[in-house]
Amino acid sequence: SNGRSNNVALAERSKSRSSSAGKKNETKKQNKEKEFAWMDSEEEDAAPKSPKKSSRRRSRSRRRRSKSSSEEKPVRLEEVQSLGQMAKLAPSLQKRLKRGDLRAKELCEVVAALVRSKFFDGDLFEILANELRRAFNRRSLSPGEIITSIAQLGDLNAYNQRVFEAACDALERELSRLPEALRQKLESTLRRVKHTPSEDFQKALSQRSGGSDRRAACPMFWRGQCKWGPKCKLSHDDNSFESTIDSGTWKPPSMSGGKSVGFK
Repeated sequence: SNGRSNNVALAERSKSRSSSAGKKNETKKQNKEKEFAWMDSEEEDAAPKSPKKSSRRRSRSRRRRSKSSSEEKPVRLEEVQSLGQMAKLAPSLQKRLKRGDLRAKELCEVVAALVRSKFFDGDLFEILANELRRAFNRRSLSPGEIITSIAQLGDLNAYNQRVFEAACDALERELSRLPEALRQKLESTLRRVKHTPSEDFQKALSQRSGGSDRRAACPMFWRGQCKWGPKCKLSHDDNSFESTIDSGTWKPPSMSGGKSVGFK
């Protein structure tokens, strides 16, 4: 009986030991599984982060590229052709005008660019008018440049009385030496903007130096197709046209070859 009891006790101890060992093994397995599960969860959490970061970087680079492409450099003043180009250039141009950084000839380029782009801004034109008036008063421009500038202002409907008065004052001494084409351009410009100069200016403008132009009339000018303008060797004068007809020497473009000749 004692032997059996001892065997039973030993068996129970071995069972308890085996059960405790099994429990320990199970706990170890569970801990390992938890560790692996934790590591897997970290890898799963970390895995999607990298594409997010890369996608963010890509989106940033795309934004930068789009900004760089959208932010085009403003063109030079003499290259302005469109309204959008002039609108981009206008803020910096207005600052330069306020500082008085533009030379007289650059002011003429501003007026020409405004005509080409058909751009109009009241604040810009006010500053430009003041600078043009000063350039006219300083006699910094040639008669041709002055007449071209005020004619372009007339095309823009940007009439300014003080600017046109300064232009007439600068031109008054040069009227006797003006080529006929420039004289006619000046007269038409003053009529178009309805500017009335002084009586002395009107008298000087109406007088033709050296009598009538004795050159043959330009056939292409009277068709509005002479490309030479004031450089044409033939006459653009009304009196020359009438005298050519009266003398019988007038030849229409179909007979004269349809060409005008200019000084190069």
